[in-house]
Amino acid sequence: MFQKMTQQRAVFFSWIRTYRIHRAQTVFNSTIASSCQRILCNNTVVSSSRRTFHPPTSLSSSDVTSPLSYPLQSHHHGNKRCFFRQPSRLKSTNQSSPPALNPLLRLQSYVQLPILSDNELIFTPTEADLAKACQMFVPSPDHQIKFLKGAYYHEQAPDYQLPEIAFIGRSNVGKSSLIKAMFSQVPGLEVRTSKTPGHTKLLLFFQVGIGFSLVDMPGYGFNQPQNFIISAEGFLKERKNLRNTFLLIDSSVGLKPLDYVALEMLEEFSIPYLIVLTKSDKASKRQLVESIMTVSKVIRENTQCCLPQPFLVSSKSKAGLSFLMSFIAYTTDNLKLQET
Repeated sequence: MFQKMTQQRAVFFSWIRTYRIHRAQTVFNSTIASSCQRILCNNTVVSSSRRTFHPPTSLSSSDVTSPLSYPLQSHHHGNKRCFFRQPSRLKSTNQSSPPALNPLLRLQSYVQLPILSDNELIFTPTEADLAKACQMFVPSPDHQIKFLKGAYYHEQAPDYQLPEIAFIGRSNVGKSSLIKAMFSQVPGLEVRTSKTPGHTKLLLFFQVGIGFSLVDMPGYGFNQPQNFIISAEGFLKERKNLRNTFLLIDSSVGLKPLDYVALEMLEEFSIPYLIVLTKSDKASKRQLVESIMTVSKVIRENTQCCLPQPFLVSSKSKAGLSFLMSFIAYTTDNLKLQET
């Protein structure tokens, strides 16, 4: 056990050291340095200094119940959809259908304080929206879902104009299992999963008809590929049709040190992203509530580009899966919602 912990610590510090050395080298390149600046849609430049994340020491009632002063609004910056904090809420255009139950809110009975404030409940689809979105993940003769290719570097990625989403997270957080669950109705599509951390070594591209492409990125941490820094950083910074990055967190263990490094990296790149809490079937109700509260506090206090509303899913029980799939359909322009 001690040897395993020592090995994990070595991987953690190696990644931080490699990431920060690589960043220091790129500062001298003005083109790359300018891409790290936070440029808002009104051309106002915000400081590009790296944000340092620290785990919250405690959660008070004021931390949880205080509403955000800047709810989300979606904009397009270049070819990317960026999230900036302005009054907006995404509601279904089909108000005749009952609203879909957010899986996070099922935990409300276990805690007196609100799981999420009203201003953090941005994405509110209906059951009809969920049903429509789930059809995107069902193949048909004119809607083929297939694995395209694997790539070590973003320069080797497929050349197309489809909107992309990317899954990133620690090794063994359940990225491949989640993708396999979403594509469970696609016969013959092989999504390899493994109990061994670090199984995914390449950028894996899946095409969903003419709707979008999903990218399974290598996991960071234990047994991560040697080219992870260059591969992940190059893809996240340079991929022009990347709409959203989904940062996966294991809900049974919560945010770990490497996850804070990943948050720091995504914030520095100023790209839109959101947090997905996985393995909800393996976590106790107490663990789920603690993970959600901690994640919400970090989003509220330390992020600028993260969606205020996290998602909760289980690949095994498929709880929350359709809710997440409906957001994927929305963020890739395959599901229309009203901004109010």
